[in-house]
Amino acid sequence: MKKLEREIYLKLLVPILGSLSLFVFILYTLFHEFTLDFLLHKELSSTELMHQFYLVCMELGFLTFFLFLFIFYSVHKFKKSLLSDLDALSTYVEEISQKKNYKAIISIQHYIEFLYISIQLKNIIKRVYKKDKK
Repeated sequence: MKKLEREIYLKLLVPILGSLSLFVFILYTLFHEFTLDFLLHKELSSTELMHQFYLVCMELGFLTFFLFLFIFYSVHKFKKSLLSDLDALSTYVEEISQKKNYKAIISIQHYIEFLYISIQLKNIIKRVYKKDKK
């Protein structure tokens, strides 16, 4: 289960924390630039100032949208691979329990932990199959 734990950490927490820290860094940079621009150019009118502020907010809005899109994509990809292996394991167990197909084959593609579980299941099923034959 160590690989799955590490995978969960890498595929979920790292992109989220990385995106949030990037967001905070860019937020700080944009507002720092905005306040420096305001302090250096005191002759800006209130409409020009509000226009600059709206531009900064629009840039932050686009940044937020793309960061959440990236987070959603990475979580969706992780969920898809995890559910793929769980579905393969479930189909394997269903083949054996309902159809009595003791020679069913399982195809785990992403996580080795599910492969270990399937090997243990296969060993149990071999023992049960041998007992059924007797």
